[in-house]
Amino acid sequence: QELNQEGGGYYGQSKQSGNLVICNRKKLASPMGFVCGKPGSGKSFSVKREIMNTILAYPDDEVIVFDPAGEYAPVVEPAGGTCIRFSPDTDTFMNPFDLSDVADKANQAQLAFKIDAILALSSATMAEGREGLPEADKSIISRCVELAYMRCEDKGRLPVLGDFYELLLDQEEPEARDIALRYERYVKGALSFFNHQSNVGFENRITNVDFKDLSQNMRVFGMLTALEAVRNRMYANFERGVTTWLYIDEVQSLFGHPAIISYFSKFWAEGRKFNLICTGITQNSTYMLEHEDARNMVLNSDFVLLHKQSHLDRKSWVDLLALSAQEEGYIDDSIKAGEGLLVAGGVRVPLKDDFPKGALYDLFNTKPEEIAQIKRAQAFARAREGGDA
Repeated sequence: QELNQEGGGYYGQSKQSGNLVICNRKKLASPMGFVCGKPGSGKSFSVKREIMNTILAYPDDEVIVFDPAGEYAPVVEPAGGTCIRFSPDTDTFMNPFDLSDVADKANQAQLAFKIDAILALSSATMAEGREGLPEADKSIISRCVELAYMRCEDKGRLPVLGDFYELLLDQEEPEARDIALRYERYVKGALSFFNHQSNVGFENRITNVDFKDLSQNMRVFGMLTALEAVRNRMYANFERGVTTWLYIDEVQSLFGHPAIISYFSKFWAEGRKFNLICTGITQNSTYMLEHEDARNMVLNSDFVLLHKQSHLDRKSWVDLLALSAQEEGYIDDSIKAGEGLLVAGGVRVPLKDDFPKGALYDLFNTKPEEIAQIKRAQAFARAREGGDA
């Protein structure tokens, strides 16, 4: 099969014909998608290449990247984008209760989604495990979310986590104090940067959100908070006729708890209706695909780019997508970095990619030894210029 869609971006060459593979995700029935592969398989390179193509091809669209490892700034910043960094020493604040971009939407619709979001955040504060939130916890959290908005509306402001925390302490149930205790570190001390009114947003059309300085649980908490901000922005962009592109690296971390999975799958399904094109990126497909919601999200998405897969991950994809033996061979351990299989709607194309070295290659490159070589060359050039001066 060949894939050459008008207005699309370059994803490689067909391994069978050598023709360019050009895909336009906006022409797919469901442009949501996933990019998956082992470390060193070319996964990040492919994503960065698509991000740059999106920035250049659609100058009115907004691009947002969730960057848990701090590796996308080299693509975003040269394109004129901005980086938002969350860490204990930051003065960057994002309020999970913020509604600034959706002030015109029906109050009940806003509140229902906010309750789901705070339930997901509450799950992120729990210890590892896949047990769901107890029903008592869900009722208490829902009640306190509603109370927080009601009380703070009278004060002429939006609530913050601290308001929610104090309301939990006011409740009679002992479970409420347990929930409050889990939130305490996010309200007081070094990790309280989500306990403020938001001072960052997505005013720049290209934004990288950097979570690398956060611990794993805190990272999920931050990603969920940022997802709420993206959802608000998505609504506002839809009203302006603007498409929102969201790239989420280490997306498997959003499949660690039932309430988080429920929130994210609802976000994913709703996003398709509001001009959101979301891409989940992972090197751990098996963990993600253990969940029925994740499998349904893949099956309801028309874009899947698979690079080299581990044995277990490859088996998961073979089973889910009913790959033939030949198609399985395009994602096994024998292939080179950059090769793989692109599933775009009803088309499946085996890929190869010998991307030419140069300025763009250097922006997309993730090979540690080549990056180190470039940095040494840059340092030598700076030192030589200093000597000449």
